[in-house]
Amino acid sequence: MSDWGRFQQYVRLNPNGCLDWVGTLRNGYGSFWFRGENIGAHRFSYLFHHSEIPEGYHIHHKCHNKICVNIEHLEALTPKAHLLLGDTFQRRNSLKTHCPKGHPLSGLNIVKRKQGWRECNECSKIRHRKWVADNRSQQNTYNRRKRHITIFMQRVM
Repeated sequence: MSDWGRFQQYVRLNPNGCLDWVGTLRNGYGSFWFRGENIGAHRFSYLFHHSEIPEGYHIHHKCHNKICVNIEHLEALTPKAHLLLGDTFQRRNSLKTHCPKGHPLSGLNIVKRKQGWRECNECSKIRHRKWVADNRSQQNTYNRRKRHITIFMQRVM
């Protein structure tokens, strides 16, 4: 039997238009044995209809049904685009227009951190001023010790 014939044995039409996978599941996704390995059933469906998945791309379920293998409900997306379409932390943050303190997250009030996240510039300044105030006595102690060591070293030499 062909791979496609074996595949179709595990597909059932859902009234909402999805073609649901009724075979083995892994992490909520259909799993299909193909060319010596288990691959996602949705990935096999995409491969069968398009012959390849672009390098580094994810297959997205437009219907948000993890067991759907209907090719009309599948599309190849970059990992970033895929994250921003799902119910993810990254998507919820990308939709925020104001920080928790009410400052706008736009224009010059956004700081991009090296880790990739964005931060409210106003809140960052407030937090830095508080840190400086809280650590001023430690800094003054450090500077006094440094001055005494410098003076002592000058006298010794």
